[in-house]
Amino acid sequence: AVTDPAIAERLPQQVRGKVLELDLKKLNVKHLGPFPDLFGNMNQSGNGGIVDLYFNGKRQNLARWPNVGYTTMKEVLVTGENRGKAGKFIYRTNRPDNWEKAVRAGDLYLAGFWRVPWVCQSIKVGAIDTEKKTMTHIKGIPGGIGSKYTPTVNGLRKGDGKELYYAFNLPEELDMPGEWYMNFRTGKLYFLPPAEIKPDSVLISDLGEPVLSISGAENVRVENLIFEGGLAENISISNSENVLVAGCTIRRTGSDGVKINGGKNCILQSCDLYNIGGVGVYVNGGDKKTLVPANHQVVNNHIYKFGEVAKISNAITVDGVGMRIANNLIHDGNYGGVSFSGNDHVFEYNELHNLGLDGGDLGVFYANSLWASAGSVVRYNFAHHIPNGNFFYPDDGKSTETASNNLIYGVGSGLFLGGGHDNKFLDNVVYSCKIGLHIDDRGVPRKYDKNSKTHYERSYLRYAKDNPAYDKYPGIHKIPEYKPTLPTGNIVTGNFLIDCATPVRLSGKKEHFNEVTLKDNTVLRRNPGFINPGKLDFRLKNASVCRGKLAWLNTEFPKMGLQRDAWRKEIPDDPGRYENRKIIRAFDSEKDMKASNQIEKK
Repeated sequence: AVTDPAIAERLPQQVRGKVLELDLKKLNVKHLGPFPDLFGNMNQSGNGGIVDLYFNGKRQNLARWPNVGYTTMKEVLVTGENRGKAGKFIYRTNRPDNWEKAVRAGDLYLAGFWRVPWVCQSIKVGAIDTEKKTMTHIKGIPGGIGSKYTPTVNGLRKGDGKELYYAFNLPEELDMPGEWYMNFRTGKLYFLPPAEIKPDSVLISDLGEPVLSISGAENVRVENLIFEGGLAENISISNSENVLVAGCTIRRTGSDGVKINGGKNCILQSCDLYNIGGVGVYVNGGDKKTLVPANHQVVNNHIYKFGEVAKISNAITVDGVGMRIANNLIHDGNYGGVSFSGNDHVFEYNELHNLGLDGGDLGVFYANSLWASAGSVVRYNFAHHIPNGNFFYPDDGKSTETASNNLIYGVGSGLFLGGGHDNKFLDNVVYSCKIGLHIDDRGVPRKYDKNSKTHYERSYLRYAKDNPAYDKYPGIHKIPEYKPTLPTGNIVTGNFLIDCATPVRLSGKKEHFNEVTLKDNTVLRRNPGFINPGKLDFRLKNASVCRGKLAWLNTEFPKMGLQRDAWRKEIPDDPGRYENRKIIRAFDSEKDMKASNQIEKK
């Protein structure tokens, strides 16, 4: 029972006598905080570096308000920035009036999407004024607070009143079964259990290193084991060769699920990954100078409920050269599916659904900026029920990638080309999406040319210039010299855009798209003959429909998603795949593109 009267007094009246405490210092627990003043997906660890608490296998929430979802700022008074003044805003409702003691004790932290929907950061509150209804952060944050999509006047963005945040780790808000509070001064954990505590019902995760580390090893097999409870990744494989992890369960992590870094020919196959705090799988290797591949594979895994702590996390993040990501089932993530950089990766036969549940401006398959990261192929994938995402999103001038023969159903945007060069969108089926195809000219206002450190200096100049290994990519040496700000060399042909609200959207000046090959695409307003789209059966009743150009679906569609093998004897039931989950906010990436263009013009 709670022994400190000062803490007992701060608890909500209805739970006094029900909250229990545990002295973690006496248990020699290491990760007792305090939180950094500022942390989150753009800074430090998503959970602030403290322990995780699980009850009967379920991650428990730090005491928070609102208990579910977010509140919003009413008006920004000081935008604040990383090196300037701290942000200050007017809050809504009277609830924060109860938090004065928390501020004095240094307990009040807020987690929010303060500026854009793909950056969630947690920050300590330095001051609260309950008469003026204001809260002031303890320091500035990068970019400041207030929606990016509202004007800045005299250095102030008042915001739109829709910026999302919540307060957490407050004894005053410990009012829901399953919530807990960590007192950083005493090292005591306070918990309102959702049921009777029994032996083994509580797991406190305090392991700061991977559960399993494999380093500098060769010819290792890890099969049919369960890994759980690490604050870092559960499995780390570094600089190793021919390591197979198969048929395993990886769950309940404070950070990522599995990291494969360096080495070659390592395989993660037929594993189940869920309740992951950050990225499901991170894989990197190969040599970007010589383009020698690592040949790592992530195959036939079921990855879901990832990004539970660091919300802006993808299921799989890929870098390096020559990875294969195939036949994975990915769903129920706050942010995106697969994010990649580097060269010559193959992404094929994956099924993805219900992503973007708590974030915006994301890709089911996403790649950013770098001109020298080239040669990857996204093919024969099935994405559905993702109204808040873009299926393939080569962002910010990303070039020389291919998306072909993908089936895209019920996604915000099918193909979203962000101003890059020499990309190919071929023979994709985009069905019942808000936007079938988007191409923009953002490179013009943002000046994606030889003066761009990201595109030219850090990417092309570092890896590709005067490097014969990169001659394998036709046109790559032309990009910096020939109209680098325009989306030249892109080929968009053979695609079927079916029942899309806007089949094709060219966002920018018409003359900027003169060197985009946009032809032989078919726009239809009804089902051309799929057996049962509502039940996700996209085989064709008649394979000759549309002159046989869709016949590939009958042979390739059954190969998409999980398959039976030596470690996956049965395919798991996935009843939620037939409907959209509730999303926090809808976001069209064109909104950010246009806003950023205006900022660059200034």
